[in-house]
Amino acid sequence: MEQLIKGYFLLEQNSSVLLQANYDLILVILSFCVATFASYTTLHLVSQMRDAYAAGKTSTARYWWLGGSLSLGGGIFAMHFIGMLAFSIPVTFRYDIGMTLFSLLSAVVASAIGLRQIRYPTVQLINIISAALLMATGIVTMHYSGMAALLAPALLRYEPGLWVLSVVIAISASLAALLLLRYILTVKNRLIVPLQIGTALLMGAATSGMHYTGMAAANFYSGGFCGVNTGLFDMQIENSQMGFFLTLFMILILGIGLIASKAHSLQGVNQLLEERVAERTNALRLQQVELERLNLAMDLHSIISVTDATGAITSVNDRFCEISGYGRDELLGQNHRILKSGQQSTAFYNEILETITAGVVWEGELCNLKKDGITHYWLRTTIVPFMDEQGAPLKYISIQTDHTGIKQASIELVNAKESAEAATEAKSDFLASMSHELRTPLAAIIGNSELLMELEQTPEQLELVQAVEVASRSQLALVNDILDMSKIESGKFSIDESPYDLNLFLYEVRQIFAVRAQDAGLEFEINSSIDSDYQLIGDRQRIGQVLINLLGNAIKFTEKGQITLNAFRSNDQLHFVVKDSGIGMSPEVLSRLFQRFEQADSSITSRFGGSGLGLYISQNLVSLMRGDIQVESEVNQGSEFHLTLPYVESELENHSDHSSVSEVGKKLLFSGHVLIAEDTPVLQKMERRMLESMGITVSVANNGIEAVNAATEQSFDLILMDMQMPLMDGIEATHTLKEQGVTTPIVALTANVMQKHRKAFHEAGCSSFLSKPLERPALHLILKQYLTLTTTQPRTSSDRRKGGDRRKESDHQVEKEAPLTDLQEIDSALSSAAMDESMLEMFNEFATEHYESLSIALAERDWEQIGSISHTIKGVGGTFGFPELSELGATICDGLEENKQPITVAEMLLSRLKAISSNPP
Repeated sequence: MEQLIKGYFLLEQNSSVLLQANYDLILVILSFCVATFASYTTLHLVSQMRDAYAAGKTSTARYWWLGGSLSLGGGIFAMHFIGMLAFSIPVTFRYDIGMTLFSLLSAVVASAIGLRQIRYPTVQLINIISAALLMATGIVTMHYSGMAALLAPALLRYEPGLWVLSVVIAISASLAALLLLRYILTVKNRLIVPLQIGTALLMGAATSGMHYTGMAAANFYSGGFCGVNTGLFDMQIENSQMGFFLTLFMILILGIGLIASKAHSLQGVNQLLEERVAERTNALRLQQVELERLNLAMDLHSIISVTDATGAITSVNDRFCEISGYGRDELLGQNHRILKSGQQSTAFYNEILETITAGVVWEGELCNLKKDGITHYWLRTTIVPFMDEQGAPLKYISIQTDHTGIKQASIELVNAKESAEAATEAKSDFLASMSHELRTPLAAIIGNSELLMELEQTPEQLELVQAVEVASRSQLALVNDILDMSKIESGKFSIDESPYDLNLFLYEVRQIFAVRAQDAGLEFEINSSIDSDYQLIGDRQRIGQVLINLLGNAIKFTEKGQITLNAFRSNDQLHFVVKDSGIGMSPEVLSRLFQRFEQADSSITSRFGGSGLGLYISQNLVSLMRGDIQVESEVNQGSEFHLTLPYVESELENHSDHSSVSEVGKKLLFSGHVLIAEDTPVLQKMERRMLESMGITVSVANNGIEAVNAATEQSFDLILMDMQMPLMDGIEATHTLKEQGVTTPIVALTANVMQKHRKAFHEAGCSSFLSKPLERPALHLILKQYLTLTTTQPRTSSDRRKGGDRRKESDHQVEKEAPLTDLQEIDSALSSAAMDESMLEMFNEFATEHYESLSIALAERDWEQIGSISHTIKGVGGTFGFPELSELGATICDGLEENKQPITVAEMLLSRLKAISSNPP
């Protein structure tokens, strides 16, 4: 042992000549940079390792751990031998392959042991210390085994003090490195990057310090030989050749660093290293080897091909052959078009060619066809052009990765989305069909119930009729709510903005709720401070639907007190405020008030009923109308709903006032003789019954010619003239009557309410107009203007629900006591009180007849006939509880007005008519 120590350490003065050692400062600095860069890279890799362990991805974490071990160990190894390149003595020395590889293994194993100890967030200090000792042992072993790999005609002895110091530095550096690594991985603040850089610099300095302290301990004397010749591979490396192998090794380190930090700034360090090594070796041979290594690395991971300027393939790698199915001999010399799949257009390939011939890199997706002529595969492709000094293309290198799996997953996702949309569409169609079949009989039940309640009957009979009417309205409310919700969720709910009379609108709302509030023992007021001579732009039916819901809830949840609806304008906003003195709501209830199928609590459902859809639908409607709805409420103090919508005036003047308000809840009777010119039998019958129920004498003409003959042969107090009739339309008939001196007021009946149509009615001589389907409030205003109002009878006891009865019924009603979802439907129900089974059968015949006519017109693409049929349906559908028929007819008419051919909408209308005609009431 003593002899071994004497042969290793310098224990006494050596008589041999001490060889003077020199260092290349550039390489010394470079060795420090390598150690620092390796440390910085290790920080990133260990961070990835820790994240992977935290996420439970053990396999992935092991890859990061291996990368960190290679980075840190390889960096220490590279730093050592770059330091040895910087070291020179006046003798030639070589390196033994076996000991060199052993030193590398020592560094990597030591790094792996150390990094493994900090893979989890919590690490005991004792584990850190033990890992540091093991890591330092590996580093010392790496250094001195690396020194042992040095084969030189010189005697090597170490100064004991400096040798011990180098060991201490190794231990200290390892402990500091592991402690800093553990600490830095727990820091999460904006100083993390400077802290990482500082830590990397400290670790690089400590590692380099250990190396150069160990080198300072080394003394070389002439007259001897140093090193261990293991004979492994029977090879030795010249000192000058070591630079070449270090270059290859550093490429690996740099690759790991780029993956970890994604820092392009490291390219400068790599370039500096390449330039320095190139000065000490044969540049041409080195570049060739580097290129071969790079090709090997890329060949393992990428699909690579090279083509000349004409597009002929000059080189492909194994992966290219593997994925394409072609052999290399089958590809070389062939034009790259051999792989075209036909899935991408000629213009697409022309764009690629224009890009790369201009010297610009192209990136994108290519779909190629395999040799079998059947299988397609997708490639994420980068094509890099190489240009000559004149800017002409020399060749193109294509680097690709297989993207087929991702593409297939994307296609499957699209298919799944389409399937889901198809399922939603099927659900919507089912709900629409269901609502059609339910609403027709419900409308008849409601209408006949209204008619029966106007007749004198016993209290028991009245109670039975009221129960039928309440149950029917509740059922219809639920049908309408579900249909609206389905439309909203499928994105098919549309807002129809058109001019509407705000005064008439508020009158209709008052007509709906005044008697209901009175029957409930509540005060009801509507106040409006809006005074405009022009109609507003908006979706009157949807605004009404929201207010009906709010006012219906206010009446339902208020036992005593007052309900008010205030309308006012503020800047460019139209405001409606519904306030009640009812049961109110808690903050917890308010937080989920507008969610679907929500009620205040279970007691609300059991006491008042309701589907919980009304406010959900209302909020969505308001959003579609670019408005807002807010609520304030306190328990037992009432609630206040604030609806805000855009205030936009049209160019149309109002034609109503507030004079009809006092007649709410009264039955109006008129005296006079009215001529109805209408070509649609179902509307003839409906309009006749409406007028006769008001005490009016009615005559009917089937077209314009009959209307002219009737009006010239006898006297009428008013003519209601349909504008679109066969043989002679309403405008021509009106012209004819005025030319013949007939002074009877003529009111246009039309489904066309656009400004240009109204202008045409006025120019023809019409005194006013009514839109189809007829709405009772608007009809009242016209009749009051041209006929004599004989009486305004209050509702009889048999026609009104008493307060007590009303309270008893409220236990069975749903969230909206006025369950019809828009004012047009409400008026249709009120107006069709006499709509009996014969009327429904007549409408079914109407639907069947127009289904057959529309089928023929669609097959022949006869758009004039399609427009005529759609116009008729537009005026009839809503009257019989099918507003979607009116909407489809209106859409087709509007499209034809704009010189469009809405074939899809026409097919939808045909489908609806078929469903109705196939399911008679």
